[in-house]
Amino acid sequence: MSSEHSAEQNQEAFEYVTGLLRGNERVQFEKRLSKEPELTQLVTTWEHRLFVLQDTEASITVPSWLWTSINQKINPVTETKKQAWYQVTWIPWAFASLFFLVSFFAVMWQKIPLESKAPIDYVAVLTDKSGEAKLTAMTTGSDQTMWLSWQDVQLSSEHSLQIWAISKSDHQVRSIAILNDTTTNSFTLSDAHWRLIKDAQSLILTLEDLGGSPIDEPSEHQIARGVCVRVSG
Repeated sequence: MSSEHSAEQNQEAFEYVTGLLRGNERVQFEKRLSKEPELTQLVTTWEHRLFVLQDTEASITVPSWLWTSINQKINPVTETKKQAWYQVTWIPWAFASLFFLVSFFAVMWQKIPLESKAPIDYVAVLTDKSGEAKLTAMTTGSDQTMWLSWQDVQLSSEHSLQIWAISKSDHQVRSIAILNDTTTNSFTLSDAHWRLIKDAQSLILTLEDLGGSPIDEPSEHQIARGVCVRVSG
């Protein structure tokens, strides 16, 4: 069986288990299960993987600064110091990211080739101001790879997309990657970029001139933002 056909079957099995496959397509898929043992095995595999994700003993470590910041938002303290736009507008993205985190963890996991599975160390669901997910980024530390799953992000030939990390140590914003299309689903992080991910409070996605920001700072055209969470275990 060709690798292309195997990937297609894997995608269908995932969508069936998660309920994304509906209507007549789902009916036809169920008919195939009795005739295609390999497809049945893929369904069983996905059921096991997603069951593990729902294990109540499994946990996602939420950084303490997140709860502190939420508390400060609920009980605001007057501040005289002016903050940059990327420091004062993170709350909506934090709530949206946490809401989408588990479901997009499962969705993004199926994007990684079966033969390349590695433990996920960090995950961020980047959403726009309305809470709609635009990009899911998952990072595997063993091979320093960032995996990307795009949702309805438009890009013209005159612009690039840039992923940035906001440090929880010094709150500085530093570039992670410059992308010229939304078909890129993975790339290798340098040692320096991997350190940025480990220290990231959150990730942001901006629209920049072709080739990336000329001043190495994010533009005001922010597309999405999401809290970067370390996955326990």
